[in-house]
Amino acid sequence: MTIMITYRSTPTTKLTDSEIEQCSDLFSNHYGTYGADDPKGRFGNRIRMKPDFYKARYVRDNYHVALAIDSDRIVGQAFYIREKLNEGVYTWVLQLVVHKDYRRRGIAGRLLHSIWGFSNDCAWGLATTNPFTVKTLESATLRHADPKQIKEHMALVKEICGRIPYIQELFIDDTRSKAFTDFFVETDALSNYPLLNEFNMILGKLDPGEEWIAFTFRDQDYDEDFIEELKKAISYSEDVLKEAYGRMDMGTHSWAGHTSEEIDSIESIIGPMGGLEILDGGCGHGRHSLEIARRNPTSRVTGMDFSESNIERAKESQGDLTNVEFKVGDLKEPVNGRFDLVLCLYDVVGSFPRIEDNEIILGNLHECCKDGGSLVLSVMNMESTLAIAKRENIVNVDEHPEVLFGLPASDIMQTTGNIFDPDHFVVDRIHGIVYRKEQFAEEGSLPSEYVIRDRRFTMEEITSLVESAGFRVVLSRYVQSGRWDVPLDAKDKRAKEILIVADK
Repeated sequence: MTIMITYRSTPTTKLTDSEIEQCSDLFSNHYGTYGADDPKGRFGNRIRMKPDFYKARYVRDNYHVALAIDSDRIVGQAFYIREKLNEGVYTWVLQLVVHKDYRRRGIAGRLLHSIWGFSNDCAWGLATTNPFTVKTLESATLRHADPKQIKEHMALVKEICGRIPYIQELFIDDTRSKAFTDFFVETDALSNYPLLNEFNMILGKLDPGEEWIAFTFRDQDYDEDFIEELKKAISYSEDVLKEAYGRMDMGTHSWAGHTSEEIDSIESIIGPMGGLEILDGGCGHGRHSLEIARRNPTSRVTGMDFSESNIERAKESQGDLTNVEFKVGDLKEPVNGRFDLVLCLYDVVGSFPRIEDNEIILGNLHECCKDGGSLVLSVMNMESTLAIAKRENIVNVDEHPEVLFGLPASDIMQTTGNIFDPDHFVVDRIHGIVYRKEQFAEEGSLPSEYVIRDRRFTMEEITSLVESAGFRVVLSRYVQSGRWDVPLDAKDKRAKEILIVADK
């Protein structure tokens, strides 16, 4: 059975009672037991945190939790503090635990990546007796926890640790970085692991009641030891893709302001839409679906999007329209129903960097399109992208992933939607993928940064893909938003989209 783990990060103040109970159960049953030196005589007993403890200690401003979820069950969690100091933003992991049946699958690392992504924090830290947790911190931040570095940042370390209620006394010098936390956890199960001896040498041998204090810092160099972890971090972008698109405020995006003109263009190409069964795949906030439904009372329009928040917004705009239905659905899965017209506009094909995913989407659209029906598709234009890209930002990212370190982040997806700003993207022409660093922030929260990838196409590539799915291309042109009736040159900076119309 394939297990599909999803990841999300949320302020602890937004956790439901049920989620807090699940977090309590996960920790209490899968974290560990008290050690032989526990002064309260609890040796061998499970360390437990009850729901009331979480509510009293962890449900606070600036406290967040990253969750790994299998179906509706929480199987991994990382509680953390993220707040701003004079030196910048720091993150401290309060608790990291993964269900014993889900270990050795990289879940802990992905939880930390979901917290930080590529955020430019000044420091990342945690306290632990587990060397694998230290290793996870290092892999997630692409740097080594080094006592000499920690000592050099002593003022910052003391300020951060002074905010952590369980750190009672620090012991930091060139050969150790640990603290007395009054936490007597059993570590005998780790005694045979070479990694334990390694970190005893690096961070200092732990005495009873002590934990290692592991920090990495922004001004440390990225370490080549973690180049494979960097590649994994890039691939994790799809974990936040659904959330990213759900957070887009399309009302502020200029490209989304031409709905009426775009429907005019579609009608001029395929004819009247009255009486048709129409699918708007990847409908976003439903602007095209709603415009078609208003114009054509005899049509039946289905708007589908994989983002629940997008569908919620579409339904809010539906008003009294009864000939349009909005539902959550992933176009990588078979689509229920048969349609005379299938729309797939503004880069639904291309949002997923793997070519196989885009092939699946087009195959599913072909399957749900009636014989004699039509597909109207738009994708991002790689030729225009290359024409405006900075030369130094056109690289094979597999060979030079370090180029992403210097790429400035932006909040483009949440604000302007101008993902064609050459200051903010890297083009991997070899693989047809564009990389951006996007910042996302919930109201009142500090932004986190993630690498977002999309696939852009040449005319030859997208027409071949559409035809391979079984469609017959009848029209193809380079266009700009709102002016689909005006063909442009492939390298025109206005030609951000390729418009395809095809028959089945």
